[in-house]
Amino acid sequence: MAASPPISAFLLPVVLVGLPACVQLVSPTAPEPTEHRLDEGAEARNKSARREWIEGMHLAPPGVDWREVERANGLAAMGRRNAIVTGRAAAAAAGTWRELGSRNQAGRMYAAAWSSDGQSLYAGSALGGVWIGGRDGSNWTPIGDNLYGGAHDLVVVTGPPGAPDIVLRHAGGMVHRSADQGLTWTEPAGLAAVSQVARLLALPDHTILLVGYDTNALYGWGVYRSVDRGLSFTRTFDMKTWKSDLWAPRDTLGSVFVFKKDKLYESTDGGRTFVQVGNPLPFQAGDVRLRGSEHPSLVLSLAAKNGTTWQIWRSFDHGTSWNHVHDCTDFWGAFECSSQDPNLLAYGGVEMRVSRDGGATFSVVNPWGAYYGNPAIYLHADIMRILCLPDANAPQGEVWYIGTDGGLYHSLDRLQSVANLSLTGLGVSQYYSTLTSRRRPDLVMAGAQDQGFQRAQLGAPGGGGGPWADFAQLISGDYGHLSCYNGTHDFVFAPYPGFVLVSDNETSPNLITSGDLNFPAGLDHLWLPPVVADPDARAACFLAARDSIWRCKRTGYWNWTWSQWSTTSFGGRMVSALAFSPLDSSRAWAACTDGTLWRSLDHGVTWSMSQGGGPGSHYFYGTSLWPSTTNVDEVWVGGSGYGAPPVMRSLDGGVSWQARRNGLPNTLVYDLCEAPGGGGQMFCGTENGAWMYDPATGQWQDILGATAPITIYWSVEPVWAEGIVRFGTYGRGIWDYLLDLPGAFPYGELRGDANVLTLRGAGVPRIGANYSVTIAGAVPNAAGKLVVAAAADDRPYLGGTLLVNGAGARLWSFTAGPQGEATLTAAVPNDGGLVGREFFLQAFAPDAGQAQGWALSHGLRLRIGP
Repeated sequence: MAASPPISAFLLPVVLVGLPACVQLVSPTAPEPTEHRLDEGAEARNKSARREWIEGMHLAPPGVDWREVERANGLAAMGRRNAIVTGRAAAAAAGTWRELGSRNQAGRMYAAAWSSDGQSLYAGSALGGVWIGGRDGSNWTPIGDNLYGGAHDLVVVTGPPGAPDIVLRHAGGMVHRSADQGLTWTEPAGLAAVSQVARLLALPDHTILLVGYDTNALYGWGVYRSVDRGLSFTRTFDMKTWKSDLWAPRDTLGSVFVFKKDKLYESTDGGRTFVQVGNPLPFQAGDVRLRGSEHPSLVLSLAAKNGTTWQIWRSFDHGTSWNHVHDCTDFWGAFECSSQDPNLLAYGGVEMRVSRDGGATFSVVNPWGAYYGNPAIYLHADIMRILCLPDANAPQGEVWYIGTDGGLYHSLDRLQSVANLSLTGLGVSQYYSTLTSRRRPDLVMAGAQDQGFQRAQLGAPGGGGGPWADFAQLISGDYGHLSCYNGTHDFVFAPYPGFVLVSDNETSPNLITSGDLNFPAGLDHLWLPPVVADPDARAACFLAARDSIWRCKRTGYWNWTWSQWSTTSFGGRMVSALAFSPLDSSRAWAACTDGTLWRSLDHGVTWSMSQGGGPGSHYFYGTSLWPSTTNVDEVWVGGSGYGAPPVMRSLDGGVSWQARRNGLPNTLVYDLCEAPGGGGQMFCGTENGAWMYDPATGQWQDILGATAPITIYWSVEPVWAEGIVRFGTYGRGIWDYLLDLPGAFPYGELRGDANVLTLRGAGVPRIGANYSVTIAGAVPNAAGKLVVAAAADDRPYLGGTLLVNGAGARLWSFTAGPQGEATLTAAVPNDGGLVGREFFLQAFAPDAGQAQGWALSHGLRLRIGP
């Protein structure tokens, strides 16, 4: 092609003006506790309902224990990580990982333990590994991203001279040990048959004890003992079918106690042997928590489950007699006693309760809603663990730690006050969903487990790794399935269990929680049901329910109306996923919890079932659908893969489906999406990692590499402009996978004003091949220009936004057809020096309907491939 005139001849007649200053994120300092939006008991009910919902997603055939399957998957992921770290294997090279955050919205925490020198604090999370930081909550650093399953108990013992601490954790029946500050984790010998662990503790002489369940029916629960700092364990005491607990003094070497069924047992030889002592309880406890106070004299305390009621019993005479002191009203398993004051004990459920009179009366440390007024000094709801550690240097001789669904706290004054240790740097957020604005990729919204509906305005990533973005919690609760009709934040829908939250206005969100947004009365639906924005209407959304699809539309700012949208019966099935084609909104797909898949050709009004009743069998629970952005007949589905393929694809609009599982383990796929750039890669988030599908090989591959955490990847979305695949994890916050792939990446989209044209690339530009771009939305027969530049720009121009830098740019002419479209095709030179280079495109066309007579497109970044 002949050289084109310089860009100045075309672009510079218009005076350029500077961009306005950015609007800063403004959010309430005290988000409304949304559980009050329903009723005061919703928080407690949501816990069990959430558990049932998650259990249902892991649909498996009879005889298949999905937890054991995922335990094996997690151990396999750890094995792949260890192979990479030790140089025995290479990581996938399609991209690099960068942690986003949040930096300031911690999720569920369990365990706490001091370093052997007492200067640092180890902390264990639900699904975010093990962390170490200062005892004041500063400088949090993850040492367990290569560890599947979190840490519900932690034990720290001194290593050999000159060596780091030895750290053991248990979670989900797994016990692992690290002697190199988390670089590697190994399984101790002697625990291969242990599938559950109820307790892990260390004695002052570094003997380590645990209560575990042996899958061999002859053994059941028992005590296991290690005398080599956790390298191996030996079973020393059988408890059979009774789940039991053990306790030992925390600061002196003394007796070890075990409570089994209705009796107390004592060991005076460090857990080698046990003998029954004292008298039994008047009932057989189905579950127990055994604790004690060492000073000034031994007092044993027991939380025991009597039928359906948790009761607190105490013994002042070594178990000879037991006194019933309290029936718990809100108990989730967290129970602890002071090491110094036998009258001080505490337990937790939704809220934490403390007694200072030996259990006669209990009071709430703070109402759970108080957290939102000042998270620094008030406990978050849902008390997962309470620990009291003796410390002679502490003001009152001990430090209390409280693990909650909103981070880790400590108390230095015996629970008179608490302080949040999770305000910065503890990246253990639990996310269900993220939504990055296509117009402004610096704006991210997220729906979290118990940390609400969040928003961040991103700046530049900080150096040194770790979470760098702070998120504002705009309103509390659990939110997922975030969606907007045009992919921005103009009008975002986010379901909460019971209603739909609406966020109106991208720049300054206004949250709408009108009573009209409550789900229709009597409607049967999932705990956190799919809610999908109507792509054809700004202020309307669809709700997937049993046997039906419902539509909610705004009839006034605070007024909304629900109506049943679908007219076809789904045969009484529960609809678990819903999606519309971005290329033709009349095309829609739905998945149900029984494995059936459905398609619609009229925007979801009528439906027909796919051939074969869905992908594989009745043991597929569909969790996510992704319609292609380039092929109207291509759609993907992910779900439970314990008795069926976890991923399927259709190339005929959903009439039939084919498995696309090569390389994936038997697992649950929570979400999937296509890669930005048009290369055809797919990404999915699973129970234990993130995976990429390569269309060239038809294989999925693990992309965690040596960096990303081994945890649940619950959501995934493409950040089109930046070539990023953004994952929301359920325990380690949000992580970005920065693609190192060629492709066509739109940017500066949906700016409005004169930027009304669209610009699409046909797949991946490669050297030695023709490449086409299509301009759409022009006035019919308009004669326009396509600018190809070496750099991007972003400033006002011609009544819209200029997105290419004119220096050294070239112009190509086009003429739109009767439909306002034009396609330009050119040969990419077969020059290896072009591989990896980027070019920036923007189209311009005369349009009398625009204020300054020109229509502009968004930008298109082309990265050249081999």
